[in-house]
Amino acid sequence: MNSRAWRGVSWTGGIVLAALVARVFFAQHKGLVLDEFHTLFHASRDSVGALLESLRDDNHPPLAVLLVRASRALFGDSPLALRLPAICCGCLEIVLVASVARRWIGIGAALAVGLVAASSLHLDFSTQVRMYALLALSVTGLLRALLNAMEQEGRHWCLAGWIVLGVHAHYYFFLYGGLLVVMALGLMLGEVRGRARVRALMPALAIGVALCLPWCLWGLTQQIGHGLAPGGDDLGWQGLAEAMVHLLFLNIRVGGEGLRLVFIALAGLGLGLGVFGAWSLMRERSRRGVGILLATAAFGAPLAAFTLATLVPRAGFTWHYILPSLPALALLIARSGELGLPARLASATVFAGALVLSTLNLRGPGTEDYPGAVSVILDEYQAGDLIICVEWQPPIFPIAMPWDYYASRLSADPPQREEMNGTHLRWPDRLDAAPRVFVLASRLPREHGLIRRLEEQFALSRHANFGFGREVYLYSARD
Repeated sequence: MNSRAWRGVSWTGGIVLAALVARVFFAQHKGLVLDEFHTLFHASRDSVGALLESLRDDNHPPLAVLLVRASRALFGDSPLALRLPAICCGCLEIVLVASVARRWIGIGAALAVGLVAASSLHLDFSTQVRMYALLALSVTGLLRALLNAMEQEGRHWCLAGWIVLGVHAHYYFFLYGGLLVVMALGLMLGEVRGRARVRALMPALAIGVALCLPWCLWGLTQQIGHGLAPGGDDLGWQGLAEAMVHLLFLNIRVGGEGLRLVFIALAGLGLGLGVFGAWSLMRERSRRGVGILLATAAFGAPLAAFTLATLVPRAGFTWHYILPSLPALALLIARSGELGLPARLASATVFAGALVLSTLNLRGPGTEDYPGAVSVILDEYQAGDLIICVEWQPPIFPIAMPWDYYASRLSADPPQREEMNGTHLRWPDRLDAAPRVFVLASRLPREHGLIRRLEEQFALSRHANFGFGREVYLYSARD
């Protein structure tokens, strides 16, 4: 290995290590979001069988939840322990990006790895007790395997493994995997020896699909039938544009309005560089297939997903669903950075902006500050006050999981919350004797009957926001 290659490997290794340290820090520092409590609900079932049964009433396959269950059994239910599977998946994905960059892009490996590591979207969702880091890892692994299959003869049995991981991680893998496999097969069939390569891949693809059938027939079929709404409904062209911006720049409001506009501009610059990088690869005959496959992952899959969700709303669309597009976009931006000084400076500027935003995110409490909300209530609680915790969420999940998780960690003797019947009080008459009422609400509509009754009976003394739709209300008895 020459000195230049060694420097590249050293830089890449340093970025991966820095990404790991940042994710471990963030995982311990930020609050769990409501969706993470949903994963914890499934992962804490009494048995694996009960876990699988509860997931059939939800919208997700089981692998990520099983990994969380295993981590919880080994290390406990601290935020870091619950988030370890996502952290591992995110860091493994960065290593795969480095491998793809060195082999198929060239000297931009450190930049591609840096962009993925510095993305605040990747930072956030590789430190969440959810399935999106596993989905992104599976898609990146499949992308690497397909690039390898387009270049080398062989059976490429690893394709079966990535298919099994992806299908059991998140159903968006059907879209990403389907598009990438069809595109790769089409590119191979256009070559002289393409049919032989395609035939060689069929056993691996068939085995991967066959191994997914048990869950699809037992779990997915019931999930399709129960009609539970998707978790993401950011439809409309603004939703698509926002999702593409968030690939590198998530939670852009943390820097104030001025930096928010800068981050949006840098996101647009990054997308433009990605298009430029794809075009430059496609112009080279030897790398045309690489460019097409990366462009499919970076731009084709989000557009297809958006179109599908527009036509079939239950398919769902939101920014973290297209997290698997980030590695391909980063690789294309890195490629554009090789095409002259202006492009190199532009790509470096995008990286610097992403790094600044991730640093701002690291300093904050996360997008949903349940620890802060619970702490405020615990600090101000007085004997006789009532505490109501309620979330606007699918009815399969119990109410007040955030309070139950954090109150016992923040106080040796936390006050009891009110019992709920869905999103309503089980004992509403207890309001009559209460001097004050605290409400920890998550996306509860202001026109909800509970809120209307409180506003009729009490005066609103204080209201504070603790993230996206996470609010604490303090109501006081009227004189």
